[in-house]
Amino acid sequence: MKAKNFLIYSILYIILFEVILILFFNESILNTSIFTLTIFNFSYNLELQNLIWINIPIIIYMIFSIIYFYYSFMSIHFIKKKLKKDESNFESFLEKLVLDKKEKYSFKTQEFKNISELIKNLYYEQINTKSNKLNSALALKSMLNNNEVCDLKPFKLNKDNSLYIKNEINKAKTDLSYAYNIIKNKIDINNEITLNAYINILNNDIYANIKMLKIKKSKNDVQLLLKRYYNDELKLSNAELEILISSIKFDENEYINIAKKLYEKIESNSLKAIFKKIQNENNEATRAYLYILAKLAEYDEIRDIIYSQENKFDDFELLIFLKEQGKTYNVDKLIF
Repeated sequence: MKAKNFLIYSILYIILFEVILILFFNESILNTSIFTLTIFNFSYNLELQNLIWINIPIIIYMIFSIIYFYYSFMSIHFIKKKLKKDESNFESFLEKLVLDKKEKYSFKTQEFKNISELIKNLYYEQINTKSNKLNSALALKSMLNNNEVCDLKPFKLNKDNSLYIKNEINKAKTDLSYAYNIIKNKIDINNEITLNAYINILNNDIYANIKMLKIKKSKNDVQLLLKRYYNDELKLSNAELEILISSIKFDENEYINIAKKLYEKIESNSLKAIFKKIQNENNEATRAYLYILAKLAEYDEIRDIIYSQENKFDDFELLIFLKEQGKTYNVDKLIF
């Protein structure tokens, strides 16, 4: 109750109380009574009407009540004043936090002191708050940012929550079985979880699983798989290798680079057979096939190919000339 209302109701109560006394106890209240105050040898007699004696406690109570309400009003006034000042300082505090200014800040009220400390811990992700729940949340976020997989059941996160999605991404990055289950029936990549699962499979899984995927492989995907094969990280049969290379249309230089890397990797006649099929379907692979023939010193077939086509193969014609002249040459330095 506000002090003003309390004062009004108190006055109305006193008036009502006085009216009742006058109407029903008129004779008694008009009589006088003597109150004697004695302190040591001092004595004082106070004679007042009963009406006054009755009202003295009420008036005293009312006075103290007004004093109490006034004190409360002033306390609230000063608290509001401090809160208003802290509100202004809080904006400055946030600015310093964002700008990473290592300046001291102070607040008048405990509420702003507490919330500023919490926000600072959240901003710097410091796990040292007084709240165990907040510490757990900060620890969870830190682990997820370190690509760890966490148990999210205690946090009850929705599936569209960013932390839930981050946890799924981390699991797709690290768990091959989980990644394969995510994308085995997918025909395209439609979110970050699927993308990370796909990347994990391409980088780490066996080819038996990779070739079963319905997602169409890009040139970069095939080059990644070939790189794994060059580095003995992926096992491929000759038939699988042929199908993999044939799945993408490379340019002339890319085909030659593939042929050069594979020449030291697999049996030369098998490589020749693979590229013969590929060049029959794609003219861009002709130079790569000629490169393999040159490495095998099969110049008769090289002549048949280069002289039967309209395209010029000056570098291979030079190889034939050097061969016929008995000159020393290096195929890899002349063909690039």
